[in-house]
Amino acid sequence: MVRVITFKIDESLLEEVDRFAKVFGVSRSEIIRDALSNYLRSARIIRKNNVSIKKVTLT
Repeated sequence: MVRVITFKIDESLLEEVDRFAKVFGVSRSEIIRDALSNYLRSARIIRKNNVSIKKVTLT
């Protein structure tokens, strides 16, 4: 099942997502889903290896 969600995003980040989507011929939603999946996968690996992170900045 796919659900629709709403969230806030800085205008400059949204513009970057849209440029990426256009260049690679994918949807905005696909980019965001992939980014979240990769973030969560990395977080699970970090947690599994007992690594402590205080802050994450996405650029």
